[in-house]
Amino acid sequence: MSDPVVAPTREDPFARWASRVVGGPAGSRIRTPGHAWWSPARVLVLVSVVTGALALVRLQHCRVTGWTTPGQFVHTCYSDVAVLHATLGGSPAAVLGLDPASPDGFTQPALTAYVLAALATLAAPLEGLSEGLSPAAEGVAVAPRVFLDLWAVVAVLALVVMVLAVVRLAGRRPWDALLVAASPVVVLSGLVSADLLGVALGVLALALWSRERPVAAGVVLGLAVAARFHVVLVALALLLVALRSDRLREVATTLSAAAFVWAAANLPLVLLAPAAWTAPARGWWSADPGYGSLLVLPRLLADEGVAVRALTGPQSAVIQAVLLVAGLAAVVVWVLSARVAPRLPVVVLVLVALTLVVSKTVPVQASLWLLPWAALAVPRWREHLWWWAAEALYVVSVWQYLVGLSEANRALPAGFYAAAVVARLAAVAWLAWCAYRLSRHPETDPVRRDAGGGDPAGGVLARSKDRPVVQLA
Repeated sequence: MSDPVVAPTREDPFARWASRVVGGPAGSRIRTPGHAWWSPARVLVLVSVVTGALALVRLQHCRVTGWTTPGQFVHTCYSDVAVLHATLGGSPAAVLGLDPASPDGFTQPALTAYVLAALATLAAPLEGLSEGLSPAAEGVAVAPRVFLDLWAVVAVLALVVMVLAVVRLAGRRPWDALLVAASPVVVLSGLVSADLLGVALGVLALALWSRERPVAAGVVLGLAVAARFHVVLVALALLLVALRSDRLREVATTLSAAAFVWAAANLPLVLLAPAAWTAPARGWWSADPGYGSLLVLPRLLADEGVAVRALTGPQSAVIQAVLLVAGLAAVVVWVLSARVAPRLPVVVLVLVALTLVVSKTVPVQASLWLLPWAALAVPRWREHLWWWAAEALYVVSVWQYLVGLSEANRALPAGFYAAAVVARLAAVAWLAWCAYRLSRHPETDPVRRDAGGGDPAGGVLARSKDRPVVQLA
């Protein structure tokens, strides 16, 4: 009889090597006792809390001295959450776009805006207490720090939920969730923005789907898209895999519930703050290519003296749209024509990676979008170590490049920053390629092998009739 839990040190070369510091790999006689309090899930929750705490500690310089330029970039402690809270004066109405003096508000998706507005309301009475417990430098506002600390609590809770959902989706491989719980990506990017909320809800939605609860999955999926719109890619992945099966009714139930919840979450802002609600879409077309995108490379090369012309906002928007449509078409053909249906996390990973590679802006926190799906789709430490290294290089590079906003002589040269952009997106594309390669050769996929050939995340799709829909010559 096989063990109920797969020991990573038995099959992953890096995990086997790293286990030497704790006594070596699991032996042939090891068993996982069902009554043990320190289950994998509880250990992973503890690791998640420690990782979240390290993410906050990393921002300590700015928590004490304030989020000012160039210090916030030199010390790599910039955070959208703190900076935008200070910009809006800590007003919950401004966060929601209801303040006439700040009509575009936080320009956050609906659910994220509601959560941040609630935290802004809580932050005001806590400012005095925070100043007494941990004084800031003279002349430094306490409010942004209190707001960030409150968000850090929410972010850690979201991280714990995400890790537990990954444990559920990993089947007999719960330790794969350590690739999320202990990831340096969380330390580097977890508190830069409010993205963790939407990412965690998206993974929780798929975990509910895997337990064959289509309505609950749809409700949570709708909330996830209302928190971060890119989570709609989870719905697209579910639909594509379902087209190969005879279980479209369950998928339609989930997607219908998601659409209803998303609309209900957005309706108040549509009615009360239409300018804030439409601001991101309006800004996308006109905004120039942003940091982290391949489309910003012409401008960086021009800064280095190369005779190229930077792309305008509309030009880069058209290029992104064309590349995204072409990429999505290729993904659709791949999923519908594959000999065996790709696992759901694999499809989500490929879709998210495609979106990032062609996007006109790829912020630091976009790495969080990939994190849970990479752990589920490519549960091998070597691939993640390379990706983590590229992310760390990029995080340091972008902040040091931005030092040039105020002190050009101290900034990282544009050419070095361009190299970091390319390295990061190459690592993202490589992760997607590794996932695709495993899907093309299901017999090499460790998740399928340990799940008896199925997809632990598939839910009703895992036991439905699977057939290719598109036949390629």
